[in-house]
Amino acid sequence: MERNAEYLSAKALVQKLVNHGYISYFAGGCVRDHLLGLPTQDIDIATNASPSTIKSLFKKTILVGEQFGVVIVQQDSFHFEVTTFRQDLDYKDGRHPEKVVFLTDKEDASRRDFTINGLFYNPLTEEIIDHVGGRKDLELKIIRTIGSPEKRFQEDKLRMMRAVRFAARFDFPIDPQTHRAIQNKAKDIHQVSKERIRDELCKMFTGNNRGTALQLLNETGLLNEILPETLTASPLFSTNVPKNENSSVLFVTRKLLDQLPDKPSNALAIASILHTIPPPKVDHLCKKWLLPKKETRLISHYVSTQMCFTDAMLWRQGPLKKKLQSPSILEELIYFKALCQTYNLRKELENHTFCLTKLDLYSHEELHPSLFVTGKQLVAWGYEQSPLFSTIIKKLEILQLENHITTLQEAKNYVEKHFPNH
Repeated sequence: MERNAEYLSAKALVQKLVNHGYISYFAGGCVRDHLLGLPTQDIDIATNASPSTIKSLFKKTILVGEQFGVVIVQQDSFHFEVTTFRQDLDYKDGRHPEKVVFLTDKEDASRRDFTINGLFYNPLTEEIIDHVGGRKDLELKIIRTIGSPEKRFQEDKLRMMRAVRFAARFDFPIDPQTHRAIQNKAKDIHQVSKERIRDELCKMFTGNNRGTALQLLNETGLLNEILPETLTASPLFSTNVPKNENSSVLFVTRKLLDQLPDKPSNALAIASILHTIPPPKVDHLCKKWLLPKKETRLISHYVSTQMCFTDAMLWRQGPLKKKLQSPSILEELIYFKALCQTYNLRKELENHTFCLTKLDLYSHEELHPSLFVTGKQLVAWGYEQSPLFSTIIKKLEILQLENHITTLQEAKNYVEKHFPNH
């Protein structure tokens, strides 16, 4: 594990707990990633010290779930989640335990979701503590629940989606028994809040092996429960899609997801999943899954205009510059390129290169000139406020972008000729 500032700060936190007579380890994902040789994200800490004891030992703490034994400790410039070893009893709501009993590290490990997430690491001795066979499963490269998969998924239904995400992220297969349990309980995913499902989907499809994640969602039956619309749509183009695929739309969507760059935005990833669905339905689905308004607007825009660059090389300078003004133009072009690659549209792909070249060629002033005419200017010329103002201003902007109008007087002459004020 990299001995960076965060690691040293977390180690000092563990040392303090040990100095006061408590057991304390790094826990969960950071240990897993360390053993896989991956950069560790957040370092979580588990201990047999009670929440009240943790609060008394550290100056800056935030109690986020005393009943679950969770305290945030601020150490140096870092925030560490410190959890008391516990055993969860009865999950009546499919997410939160009705009762928590604080016990030992072994019992704490047994309540976690997957074996690869049930490991502990002692930073003082550099020892791995494994009560659940997680180290072996990392060597076997397999996603397996700790104990009965039915019980683990009954406790928290979202764990079914997490199994898919981890399998895709690490390119590990899901243990057959765990896989069957997901298939049998897939319908229970509706008991999970839309916000949690949305967040899991976004993590899944902005990570690596996105196409694999989609395939696993389909194989486990989760995709049919969450986004059945993606299975009944048709590819944008029937050409260049293998006829022997079980689902041609699933094939192209997988391929599109894999064409995206590393760490795509939520908007780009979700637009790719929904690219075969009519735009009005896309907007509805985004709202159904409670995506933020800004992301919903972007996703709807990407899907509704996804092939708009097909003939960009034939556009006049004005409309081209107007399109290149878009704040999301780079992502729109990334999306268009991925679509062309997915459907093997080589001729159309030339327009992507053309637009990038023009974007690099034009200066900011050429793409975003100060407009000669506004609504106030039209009123000053004697025009009454009306919906026509928008049409006039847009027309003048295009002419200005094409350098057909270069002065205010030329703009006035054009308006008086083409939009006489009667």
